[in-house]
Amino acid sequence: MSYSCSTSIQEELTWNCQSVLTSLKSALSCALVRVNILKGLRIVAPRDAQLLELPIPELSEDHVLVRTLFSAMSAGTELRMFRNETVAQNPSTFPMAAGYSAVGVVERAGRLVEHLRVGDHVFFPGTHDEVQSIPAEQALIVDQRAPLDQAAFSMLCEVGLHALRRGEPSFGESVAVIGQGIIGLVTIAVAKAWGLRTLAIDLDEARLSIARAVGADVVCSPASATFSPTVDAFSGGSGVDLVIESASSWRAVATAYGILRRRGRLVVVARHTDVPKFNMIADDLMTKEITFTTSYAHPLTAVSEDVMRWTRPRNLQLILDYFAAGKLDVSAAITTRIKPQQIPEIYARLDRGDSSIGGVSIDWR
Repeated sequence: MSYSCSTSIQEELTWNCQSVLTSLKSALSCALVRVNILKGLRIVAPRDAQLLELPIPELSEDHVLVRTLFSAMSAGTELRMFRNETVAQNPSTFPMAAGYSAVGVVERAGRLVEHLRVGDHVFFPGTHDEVQSIPAEQALIVDQRAPLDQAAFSMLCEVGLHALRRGEPSFGESVAVIGQGIIGLVTIAVAKAWGLRTLAIDLDEARLSIARAVGADVVCSPASATFSPTVDAFSGGSGVDLVIESASSWRAVATAYGILRRRGRLVVVARHTDVPKFNMIADDLMTKEITFTTSYAHPLTAVSEDVMRWTRPRNLQLILDYFAAGKLDVSAAITTRIKPQQIPEIYARLDRGDSSIGGVSIDWR
């Protein structure tokens, strides 16, 4: 009797131990799997964005593995992707990653990487992903004095900086920025850092309020009865020297023609997906001898200064230096701060035309 009871207890203990070990193995296996899983935003179909679980990318010998701290939303570009309004000849292929401007911390470095170390804070042209493998030459160290949430907007600021360079403004000239989405807003901020006088133009009063907070000297809607007098007062009555068009609207281009001075310059930085309903060569463009220029990104790879002085990497480094020195401030442009799981909701709000959204900062910490 005693022996039988002892055997029964021993068998039960053995079974319990095996059960516990099995559970521990299962939990450990799940934990190991989770270590190799990241969260990333993917547009899986038109108007369908999801935060998915993805495998952590492999590390190449000339890459760094970066854990994202902040990423910045480029609302215009990402809304076109969300709506599948392509501007390219080739149709979109789903799923698509979105975003191109982020800040993170280096977790691993490939064996050929010499200028970056584990723990470095870096800016990189990253998508909305938790962990990313980035070519080391595209990762720029962020000075500890720079606000990381603002530094994540560096690529968007570089778009504005390059557009301004294309317009070649000189000291004392007037600059109007038409369209106060995030590109227009950061262009205002960069122009302010350069000491340029700026006029922010938009049909939406909420956007104009943001532009005023960012630092625009004058704001005005083209639908306002005071628009022409405001432009005249801003330009001294002769017309604006330089207009940056960032509204993705042909009406904005027509407005630019009307407010530019004779031999003024127009730089179109926005992407246009429709066909203009007016003759772009007639009237003001021709009679005022307006210079019409477009602005597009340079390659991210290094180019000799003998070939091109201000490449995209050098522009980005300048932006980061300005952030570190406190000369550039885009904090007022960041109207919306979210966690990654809220990205689809923001896309939906943008799709509905929510104009209260300016810059969107995504916190991955």
